[in-house]
Amino acid sequence: MNRFARILSTLLGCAALLAGAPAQADDSEVFTNTAFLATGVRPNVLFIIDTSGSMDTKVNVYDETVDYTGAGICPKDRIYWQTADSSVPPDCKGNQWVSTDNNRCRAAALGMATSGWWRGRTQMLNKSTSPSYWSNAVAGKDWKLECSGDNNVHGDLKGTDAPGGENKRARNGTGNSDSDRWGNSGSSQQIDWSTKQRLSLYSSNYANWYYGLGTGIGKTRLDVVRDVAKTMIDNLEGVNLGLMRYSTTAEGGMVRYPVSELTATSRTAMKAELDSYVADGYTPLSETMFEANQYLSGKKVAYGNASRAGGILSPSVAASRVGGTLLNDTYDSPMDFSCQNTYIVYLTDGLPTEDNSADTAIEALAGAKCPAQIDNPDPSFPTSGRCLETLTGYMHNTDLRSDDTMSSKELYIHSKEVHASTLSFGSARSLTI
Repeated sequence: MNRFARILSTLLGCAALLAGAPAQADDSEVFTNTAFLATGVRPNVLFIIDTSGSMDTKVNVYDETVDYTGAGICPKDRIYWQTADSSVPPDCKGNQWVSTDNNRCRAAALGMATSGWWRGRTQMLNKSTSPSYWSNAVAGKDWKLECSGDNNVHGDLKGTDAPGGENKRARNGTGNSDSDRWGNSGSSQQIDWSTKQRLSLYSSNYANWYYGLGTGIGKTRLDVVRDVAKTMIDNLEGVNLGLMRYSTTAEGGMVRYPVSELTATSRTAMKAELDSYVADGYTPLSETMFEANQYLSGKKVAYGNASRAGGILSPSVAASRVGGTLLNDTYDSPMDFSCQNTYIVYLTDGLPTEDNSADTAIEALAGAKCPAQIDNPDPSFPTSGRCLETLTGYMHNTDLRSDDTMSSKELYIHSKEVHASTLSFGSARSLTI
């Protein structure tokens, strides 16, 4: 029986991470869906880490321990907001802000305290009518903000204050006192956060750093990506997670931690694996994605036998192969259920280089010719990565695993269009897969 395996490839570049990635209360929403979790099936998430030599480049990162308000560009004790998902804060001269004391979202307060900005589902306590009610944010109004990350965690207290015995579920209803807008588990008209507006929130300290060009902390691109990956490893729940990286041979990549359930042991092991990475080599985006296809499809190891790191043989680990042994050249696919979403998150700093050795195999696999080149390629590698979009499109739209182990009742998953963006230091491009 066929199982529809849905693949979402997200190529997350370091431009979005330059100022530190936002702390998000609902990161896992990207990878989970209640319809799937209701079946008891955890989504698969595969991180592919860019370990190319360019990842050793240093960047200026926001330092939360420094007071940048001396720049005097943005008034202190404000939180600026916008709907755009961007590390660039809005102009401080605008009217999209609330006072720090009116922020009731502790998740945002904690996120901004470390990263300077935060993004998540947010509502404003709208007092334009009686009774007051929760609505999308209104420009020019210094009203209270609440967020999904605080649901049943934190209530009508300043975001900087630890939760106590207060009601912790935002709700609508009768009464016009602010306290009426929070209830308990038995309260009526509780907010359904699943469809609410997402906002990006920025501390005034972060905005002053950004527009005042504060010195911040010098980190390498790999340091930034490693920090982001570690944060997600610590915070993700209810998913299976695995790691891939590039080979320093300029030939594809390898599975360094199999996609498996997140436990205290696996979190520690994956973070230790990330700590071992050193920036070296080229950027074989499509070759490494081809290896990911082989892994997820349960096919033969392509690049993961001869792959190297730091001059040392570093093959795809035994636990990623059938039988759990390096002697077996066939991958053990983690895609075990038709109702299981699988996501690939590409953490990279940009354009592909030395990335053509899988082109013929990709064209044969997809049954289609790849374009001659990508838009705005690296001038030194004009055809590198030309098959990446073709491959990711194939992976999303094709049943990667076909066998007779599934019952017919599981044949209900259908594909849908997914967008992926590739953002890099200093450049950006988008593709649809």
